[in-house]
Amino acid sequence: MNPKVARFFPLAIPAIIILRELYRIIFWYGFDIVYYLNRDRYMHGILGLIIFVMTSAIKVVIGLGALYLAKSYSEAKVRNTKLIAGGLLGIYIFGGLVGRIAPSYDSNAFSAILGLLLFIVIVANLVISLIITDPSAPAKTPRAPKPMPAPVAFNPPAQNYASPAGQSVPDQLSALEKLHASGALTDAEFKAAKKKILE
Repeated sequence: MNPKVARFFPLAIPAIIILRELYRIIFWYGFDIVYYLNRDRYMHGILGLIIFVMTSAIKVVIGLGALYLAKSYSEAKVRNTKLIAGGLLGIYIFGGLVGRIAPSYDSNAFSAILGLLLFIVIVANLVISLIITDPSAPAKTPRAPKPMPAPVAFNPPAQNYASPAGQSVPDQLSALEKLHASGALTDAEFKAAKKKILE
């Protein structure tokens, strides 16, 4: 898959976060921004402040991370996309754990569905980043199988077979060449005798 094809998919993450928070502000709090930002809705005291800051920071980090993921897709930085998508999933899971420490009492079915949808989109982004290919990387070509070596013919070692006279064939040919060189044999006699020895 080409990374530029998937560049719009991460934009669903901040869109779902914004939709979820707008739903809470409009339908749950009736446009009461002060109550929405009130840290006391989680817990009283310093722990309530810490959890409010953490959950708000997690939402912002996930939204900005998703925008950076879309930018990395459009620039075809495949290695960055894998790291960012994995980090977004980890941050979302951490945010879920923080939310379990001090659950908000303003959750309802629609908000929970949007939370589940957000989780599915984050996991889908991770899967897409894992299957995406780098267009600048050289194409992988399958290796050609190694050719089998040619079969080796069996050549038995040369053996010197002795003639009935007790001499080997090379010895008989050597003696024949000496006779021919000395002039004792003519060319025709030499060829006939050589043919007889080689048969």
